[in-house]
Amino acid sequence: MCPGQGAQKVGMGKDLAERFPAARDTFAAIDEALGTALSRLMWEGPDDELTLTHNAQPAILAHSVAVFALVRDRLGSPGAAAGHSLGEYSAHVAAGTLSDVDAARLVRRRCTDGSGPALAVGIDDRSTQDRHDLEGNSAGKMTRSIRRFRLHALYCV
Repeated sequence: MCPGQGAQKVGMGKDLAERFPAARDTFAAIDEALGTALSRLMWEGPDDELTLTHNAQPAILAHSVAVFALVRDRLGSPGAAAGHSLGEYSAHVAAGTLSDVDAARLVRRRCTDGSGPALAVGIDDRSTQDRHDLEGNSAGKMTRSIRRFRLHALYCV
């Protein structure tokens, strides 16, 4: 579950960047995409600047995406991801429907152009559907399906 705004804290992600190249590379790519040292603001503050919406939302996304990069490196792609409000963008990155830098740019734009919150619409595209079925067995395990949805549209409302 990817968090929404309010989860920001000075120092967030610094330990990840210091210890793991995948996280460090993610923060660097997002800094470059946004044209600002967002990671430095995340790690050093000040808090009153980090909590501004146009900084807090991309920072939370960057942290979530860095965590997913680490998970992907060690365990492979996650089977599912969900997000609350802003966290929906992070969940799309985890699902592979948005790149980390595209998501960062969209979130920054969402915060600065007055377009308001966004609505992500996923369409079940049978040609790109990734479906996994787990068969039931004598122990009574249930069959489940996991489908990957392709991002169809992103609307600002």
